[in-house]
Formats: sequence, C-alpha cells, structure tokens
Amino acid sequence: MMMNVFVTLLLLLQATAARPGVVTGQLQTKDGKPAAAIRISAVPAPAPNIRPSDGQNYYATDFNLPASTALTDAQGRYRLANLAPGRYFIVASMFGYPTFYPATTNADGATVVTVGAAAPVDGINFTVLLPPGGNVSGRVSTPPSTNSQEKAILSGVALGELLETPVAQDGSFTFGHLPKGSYLLSLFPTPPGMPSRPFQVGETGARIDLARTGIGIAVRKGAPKPDVSSPEALRRALLAAKSVGHASPAGGSITGGHIMRMFEKLGIADQIAPKTKLSMGGPNSRVSVLVSSGEAEIGLQQASELLDNPEVEMVGLLPPELQQITIYSAGITASAKQPEAAKAMIGALTTPDAKSIFKAKGLGL
Repeated sequence: MMMNVFVTLLLLLQATAARPGVVTGQLQTKDGKPAAAIRISAVPAPAPNIRPSDGQNYYATDFNLPASTALTDAQGRYRLANLAPGRYFIVASMFGYPTFYPATTNADGATVVTVGAAAPVDGINFTVLLPPGGNVSGRVSTPPSTNSQEKAILSGVALGELLETPVAQDGSFTFGHLPKGSYLLSLFPTPPGMPSRPFQVGETGARIDLARTGIGIAVRKGAPKPDVSSPEALRRALLAAKSVGHASPAGGSITGGHIMRMFEKLGIADQIAPKTKLSMGGPNSRVSVLVSSGEAEIGLQQASELLDNPEVEMVGLLPPELQQITIYSAGITASAKQPEAAKAMIGALTTPDAKSIFKAKGLGL
C-alpha cells in the first residue's frame, strides 16, 4: 500500500514539474504605438551564478534556438506558451535586430524573466528599439474568402528569417517596422501565376492610398440600360445579353479572373462562356472599345476605364457582395534620388482638388 502511495505521489510531482509556463506582454514603438507583427522569443538564460563579466560562458546561449516564439498582434500583444520552468531572456527581433527586455540591444543589460509552472508571467511590456527603416502594408486585388487562411509572407533577400501576417477580409495586410533592406513578398496559398515580389524598404515605407475603383457595368451609348442593382438582377441581365465583354486573365488583367469567378458564383459560367468577348489590353482592345464597337453588348471592367470612353455608358457597379475594389497607392523607394520631390508630388496628388478629379474619373476613395 505504501509503495502505491509513493508511486502515485511521484507521478503527481512529475506532472507538476512538466506543466508548461506562459509569458504575456505587449510591445510598443518609441512613440507609444503598438508594434505589430514583430517576432518575440523566449531564449534560455544562463544560470544565476554566471555573470556577463564571465565572458564566453555567459554568451554561450544559442539565440537561434528559442524555447518559444510568437508574433505580436495588431495591438502589439504576444503570448509565449509551452515554456519549461526556468530563466529566460525575452527578445523582440526583426531580421537580425534584437531588443532584449526591458530595453537593450544585447544580453548585457537584459532582465532575466523567471518562469514557473504555478501561474503565467504577465505584464512583460517593453519598447522595441527600431533600426532605420519603414513599414510595409498592402492589399491583394482579390480578398480571401470567408473561410480562407490566406497569409502574406515576408522574407529578407539576404536572410533566412520569415515573417507572416494574416490577410484581412478586405484584402489588406500590414507588417510592422522593418529595417532598411531588400525583401521578398509572397502570399500563401500562392495564387496561380503570382511570383514573389521583390522590393526595397527605405527610411520610410509608409504607403499612401491615392485612389480606388471598382468594377463597373457598361453598355453602348444610347442602348437600353439593364437592371444590375442586385446579384439576381445582374444574373438576369448577363443571361439576356447576346455578348459579354471583359478583360482576359491571360493578358495580365486584375479583373478578368475575378469576373470569371463571379460567373461561377452566380451559376452561369457555362452559359456565359460561348458569348464571351475578351479584351487583351492596349488602346484598341479595351473592354470599353468592345462595347462601343458593338462587339460586346455588356462590358465589365474597372469603372475608371469605362468612364474614359465617351461612346459607352456605365449603368452601375457590381453589387457589393460581388465587387472587387482596387486601390492605387504611392510610396517613396529606398533608392529615390530626390525623396523630398517625391513627397511633394504625393502631397499634390492628395489635395482636395486632386481627389475631386480622381472621383470624376471613377477613382474616388
């Protein structure tokens, strides 16, 4: 009987010792804003009797093998889980630039956080020390479906580290502050035919949205205007049309693929296919030209293109649940020889007068 009690007690002690610890906190920038999409790691720290003055023994910790990692969310919050009880450095890192809790770039001045099994260690909040660089944000032309787990993935060209952030339902994504340098941006799952996109991050990576447009529906000037106010009304109009024009995905169009998926969503892809007229791009092969020439009875294309042709009339935009919004943005490249002039140009494009012109041309924000 005593042996059974001893074994049971031993098992309970082992279970308690194996219980993982948790560290939570929040990361912010020097101006007090949340530091989003920053990698946080718990790195095993040396034993208490080893000091920085001991030299090699203190720095023997392998910072490439953290015990737990996490990515800060949009509010800069993080949660490091599954930690064995022990001593840890909490490190925020961005492509080789570390910030040790509470605010140092190396282990010498770092505060060790002791993790136990009894309760989480909360409130490990600190400020990330940002190297020169900027922010990266963007938007995919076709937002992910409701159940999609699409992610934007960023990698350093000369570094093996990866950062990932979810793509929101409106197609937008944002990475936190990044050091100056070269990067590759890709999406996962990767859309067919989409390669990784290389780019540079300079002193400022801020993106400024200038204009946006949606997909419009047009007929030849003077022709009867069908009802396209709802998905069902649009479905009837497309089925009734003798021909339907849109841009070819093979020509690099950002609307063609979306429109074809819309036909499938409406359940009319097979009926539309035989009467489809494709635009291949260029001034004489635009969707609006297909419509104005009579080759296509109805045309589907970005409103900005349709409004540019006086021989066609836009009868409406795709219903919101079928729409694809394209945003045109401006930014300053890392290699800009006259960044101040570039800033001035962007400023001119964001004035109220400029915005009113954009809106009149189908590019209203």
